[in-house]
Amino acid sequence: RLVTEMYPEDKRKSKSNDEDGAEHFTRHVGSVTLAALRYASFEQHSPHNLLEEKEESQEEKHHRIAEYGMFCPTDIIPYLSPETTKTLKAKVGGLSSNLSILLVQMSKLQYPTIVTEVEDALGHAKGGKFEICTRQLLHCFRDRIVHRMLTSHHSLAAARIVSILQMNGHCESDTIADDALMPAKEAREILHKLQKTG
Repeated sequence: RLVTEMYPEDKRKSKSNDEDGAEHFTRHVGSVTLAALRYASFEQHSPHNLLEEKEESQEEKHHRIAEYGMFCPTDIIPYLSPETTKTLKAKVGGLSSNLSILLVQMSKLQYPTIVTEVEDALGHAKGGKFEICTRQLLHCFRDRIVHRMLTSHHSLAAARIVSILQMNGHCESDTIADDALMPAKEAREILHKLQKTG
């Protein structure tokens, strides 16, 4: 949901694209991200190695652990939503090819970085190798929760001040007031109130 809200579908583009059968790729970003997270969680926490009862060497175990979070498009297909699967399957090229193209487009999104392209998709037998950027997504999610909490408990101005302090570190109150676009007196009062509440 967070990813879908960060990259909403551009309504103007989607209207013009609906006429020629194409659609904006951000429509499926949330579903593909969720599928990749489900796959990564399954790979890390499922006891599939215990069920297969196979012994693995230290090198194989190290390689498996190093590849947690990495996936090929075909790996996440079982975890996709039915709507996304149906839409990508209906496009020219098929499900796997369109999913690979979608993941390459997602790797170009910057805030937050969702997916990185580990191995180039062009010419790759499985359509490329990708890695979900869980740390960046969690960092963005945490910042959003803090912002909402500050907005609901204090004010939008207090949330703005805390965002400025997170970006710049220690600042004088006059600098914070300039960056927050508010009078210095109001900024000092908010800083004092925030410091009192902890």
